[in-house]
Amino acid sequence: MCWGLVGMTDDVVLVVSELMTNAVRHARPSCAPPERPGNCRLTLERPGPGTVWVSVADSSGRRLVRREPADGAESGRGLAVVDELAARWLVRPSRTGKTVWAELLADA
Repeated sequence: MCWGLVGMTDDVVLVVSELMTNAVRHARPSCAPPERPGNCRLTLERPGPGTVWVSVADSSGRRLVRREPADGAESGRGLAVVDELAARWLVRPSRTGKTVWAELLADA
């Protein structure tokens, strides 16, 4: 990464992938037609040395549901992955949908 956090690259990429996948797959507003997928926005920030914030805002007010996938299931592990890799994460509702935010820290 251009921020000098090379050791975090894989974790950041995986968290971005999981949060964006959730937004693209599940964040369409319930009143929207199927051909209109909704909007999402990815933001990466480096608030200090060894810290990366990932946030994905989407246009759906639907709550996140963390599932325990069945053995052999091909999906359903995204939030468990985020929970494992992030120091902390949260969901903030907004007037246009929600934002899922995760903080990743470099190994001390």
